[in-house]
Amino acid sequence: MTDRFKDVPLEEDTRLTGQKIITIGDLEALRQRWTWEGIRAQSLIFYTDEVRQLSDDDLKALTREVPWFGTGHEGAVTIVRQEKYTFVNFDFETPP
Repeated sequence: MTDRFKDVPLEEDTRLTGQKIITIGDLEALRQRWTWEGIRAQSLIFYTDEVRQLSDDDLKALTREVPWFGTGHEGAVTIVRQEKYTFVNFDFETPP
């Protein structure tokens, strides 16, 4: 992983199951797959300065462009904008 994403925060009780740097259009993002208290989901993490001009709806639309979005369990998309990183969380799946 490049140094750009080396300090992405991770909640203490969240476990990463995979991560990879990807490009969407002209934006670089870190794709993370994770679990937290039995919930599985994915995040696309962008540099806030690079997506500041995009509305939440724009970010959701951008996320839906990736081919693996909504792989069988498309649903809610949440967005968390922090000073350095913006998190787009999606594909939430809870155990039966």
